[in-house]
Order: sequence, then C-alpha cells, then structure tokens
Amino acid sequence: MASNTWPEPDLKSCKSCGGTWNDGLDQLPDEVLLSIMSCLTMKEAARTSALSRRWRELWPCFPGTFNFEDPKTVLERSSLSDQAFFGQDTVNFVTWVTGVVDQHLGPAVEEFKVSFDLSNTYQSLIDKWVVFALTKGAKSLVLDFNPTYRIASTMHELPL
Repeated sequence: MASNTWPEPDLKSCKSCGGTWNDGLDQLPDEVLLSIMSCLTMKEAARTSALSRRWRELWPCFPGTFNFEDPKTVLERSSLSDQAFFGQDTVNFVTWVTGVVDQHLGPAVEEFKVSFDLSNTYQSLIDKWVVFALTKGAKSLVLDFNPTYRIASTMHELPL
C-alpha cells in the first residue's frame, strides 16, 4: 500500500523571495479586487482584510450587500430572557452596524439590510443608516425591526 506523502518544501526558494507569498492577486487593480469582493458576503469580505495590508485597505470600500443579520445569533438569543435580549446584545448590534457604516469609504453599496428587534430608542442611528444607504445609492433597502420569533429552548418532534 503506497502512502501519500507531500514533497518537502524548498526552504531556500522560500527565503530567497523574502518570506513573502505572492498569489498574483496583489498585482490586480483595485477595481478588479473590489469586483471580486462584491461577489462575497459582507462577512467573507471582512475576512479578506486578514489577507494583506492591501486587502485591509480595500475592505472599507466593500461595494456589495450589507446584510446585518445573523440567524444563528437570533436562535441563540431565543433562550435568553427579554431583559438580556434587549440589553447588551442590542448595544453590540447597533455598535457593529454604526461602526461599519462610519468606516465605509466606497462610493456605493449594492444593498443594505438590517434585521433586528430594535426600539425607537435607536431612531437617530436608524436614520443615519438610512441616509447612508440612500447616499451610497443602494438598489435595495430592507429594514426589519419586528420582534424576533422566540423559539422554545427545547424542540419537540411531532408524530406524523
């Protein structure tokens, strides 16, 4: 039985390139990289900032869909009390959205979606988000501030 082994890396050639890895993407113009980034989700686009300084500088220009909703987080919140739900989670969410909006440097966004249970307490920030979306020429603006459906902490299987 043959074993699969990987060839040993040529450390001399790695050292000769200065220890930097170049995949060719860094040679592309910003417009092409932003076009690539626009095909990603907002979360994936944010992760590109870890690739290199150039990608980190491009992330604030992300032109795609700004989707501020995480279904997993909503499901995790379903087991919390109302007080906890409307407490720090809400502050963290509002801070996250406002931070992304404040740091965005690009001329446009494709879509802007916010889905979270928010009260009138945050009206001025919500207004700011709407102005941002309209100023950036968003083709779609979705604001859903309805209370989330709370799923019971235990799921039951129904007989068919």
